[in-house]
Amino acid sequence: MRQAFTLIEMIIVLALVGILAIFATTLLSKSTKRAYARAGIANLNLIHAANGYYRLRNNNSNVNASTAGNLVAINTALELKITSNGVTYSCTDSGTCLATGSGFTETLTLATALSDSNPSCSGSSCP
Repeated sequence: MRQAFTLIEMIIVLALVGILAIFATTLLSKSTKRAYARAGIANLNLIHAANGYYRLRNNNSNVNASTAGNLVAINTALELKITSNGVTYSCTDSGTCLATGSGFTETLTLATALSDSNPSCSGSSCP
C-alpha cells in the first residue's frame, strides 16, 4: 500500500500547474486590455455627451485641444468623475476622440464635430 507521492509525480503535477498558470495569466492580461479599451470608448461617449450638454447650457464647447490629454481639466470643465486607469483621453475640434492606454488606442469619430456654436440655436438672435 502506497502512502506518498513520488518525486516524478510531484514534478509532473507542478509542471502542469505552471503551464495552466501561464495560460491563465495570458488570458487575464488580454481580458484586462479589452476591458480598459471598452471603458475608454464608454468614457469617450460620456465626454461627448457631457460636452453636448455643456454646449447647450453655456453656448460653447469646452472639450477641445486645450484640454486634450488632461483628464482633470475635462472632469472639472464637464463636471465628470472619470478615472484614468492608465488611459489618456483627448478630443479634437474636428470630432475625433482618442483613448490611448497600454497596448491599445481606440478612436471614436463623433457624429457632430465639437464646435463653439450652440447646436440648438440658429440665426442672429442666438446668445
